[in-house]
Amino acid sequence: ENDESTTRLLIRNMPFEATKHELRDLISEFATIKALRLPKKQTGGHRGFAFVEFSTHHDAETVKDSLAAAHFYGRHLVVEWAQEGGEDINETRKKRWRDAETVAAVERRKGSKKRELDGLQ
Repeated sequence: ENDESTTRLLIRNMPFEATKHELRDLISEFATIKALRLPKKQTGGHRGFAFVEFSTHHDAETVKDSLAAAHFYGRHLVVEWAQEGGEDINETRKKRWRDAETVAAVERRKGSKKRELDGLQ
C-alpha cells in the first residue's frame, strides 16, 4: 500500500550470495538509508529478502522506482511497500533484545531454583 507516510520497503528475490553491505551500497546510490535488516536463517546466511527503512516517503519511493527493473547478481529484485507494523526496525530490535533478556533471566532463576532443590536432596 502506497500511503504517503510509508517509509519502509520490502526487497524480495535477493541473491543468497549478496551481502548486507553490497545491498546498502546499491540502495545508497539513490537515497540515505535509516535502517536495513536482512533476516537470517537459523543455519546461517540470509533468507532472500530485506527490509529497508528511509527517513522520508519520498526517499523510499525514489528507491522503489529506481530498483523496479534492477538486477542484482543476475536476479531481478522485487521491491514493494512493507506493511507498517506500527514501530520502526530499531524499536523492533530493542523489543526483541528486551524479550531475550527476560527469557535469559527466567532461565537463570530456574537454574538457581534447581540448584537449591538439588542441594536439599
